[in-house]
Amino acid sequence: MGTGTKEVSLIDEPLTRSYVERLLRLAGSSDRLNLSGRNLSKIDLSEFNLTKTNLIGANLTQANLTNAILTGANLKQANLANHYSCTCLERACPKELSEKNCSVYERAGM
Repeated sequence: MGTGTKEVSLIDEPLTRSYVERLLRLAGSSDRLNLSGRNLSKIDLSEFNLTKTNLIGANLTQANLTNAILTGANLKQANLANHYSCTCLERACPKELSEKNCSVYERAGM
């Protein structure tokens, strides 16, 4: 029954930028890219086009999203920060927020 070994799930390992770029190529466009529930902690997605990407429940703690395009991206239940780290969203403001002249931090009530 118990062998004393621990099975490690690859889904728990953080994805790399090159792997996300490969997934994007396979999907064909960012609106067909599904990163829901994926571990993207500490990933550098700066200047990455994530327009309409499904990021529901994704772990984005300590991710660098500087200048990333997030227009229409679904960030519902995405983990953007915790007590020990934060996600860099500098200049990664979705179109909907910039049209209202507010920042991601204002929108999140920070």
